Formats: sequence, C-alpha cells, structure tokens
Amino acid sequence: MPGEVNCIFTKGLIPFVEKEVGAEGVAAICGVAGRSRDYLMADHNWIPLPVANEIVRVSQRLMNEPDEERWARRFGESFMDWKPREERSYLGTYSMGIGHPRAAYERMARGDQLGKLVIEVVT
Repeated sequence: MPGEVNCIFTKGLIPFVEKEVGAEGVAAICGVAGRSRDYLMADHNWIPLPVANEIVRVSQRLMNEPDEERWARRFGESFMDWKPREERSYLGTYSMGIGHPRAAYERMARGDQLGKLVIEVVT
C-alpha cells in the first residue's frame, strides 16, 4: 500500500497558497490532485504521498520560492499557535487539540518504511 497524506495537510495549505498567490494557485493545486477544493478541504479524505509531494513543489513554484526549507518555514508559520486566532489557519487550531500532530499527516502500511511527507519548521 503506498503512503498517503491526510487532507488536513491541504486544508492548511490551500488558504496559505490562496493568500500568497490567489485563486489560480488553488486551481493549480486542485489540478495536480485531480480533486475539487471541497475534497481537499475535508479532513476525512486522503491523497497519495506522490500527489502531496507534487502539490508542495507546485506551491513552491507558484510562490517563487525555490528553497524548500524556507518555504516549509513560511508554511509552518502560517498556522502557528502563537498567532492570534484570526491570523492562524485551521491547521494550527486543529493541531493544538491533538496529542500527536504528525499522525494527522501520514498513514502508511504497518511495518513498511515507505517515504512520507515531512514538513519541519525549525525556529
């Protein structure tokens, strides 16, 4: 079974890209995923890991940010819990309420060390 990423990832990414790029950025993400915005905003859905990785690459290109670490920091900071609630994305609020946030982003076959999407923010 290939790795999958929960759409909580895209639920946080779409507003970030929309704010930075506009509607054409969201359309590009939906095109890469082959899914509607509604599907990608529903945190009970999953997308394949290769699709999630391509969504990140497309988002970086749209934002003219070739540096993966710098882009990941900007994405992570967009939903940090230290921001006022009105400036924090859904993802930041959601992750504050669960004990192990990484589990919200990945689903893999047991015992299998398939690749996984990792977004690390180092402050």
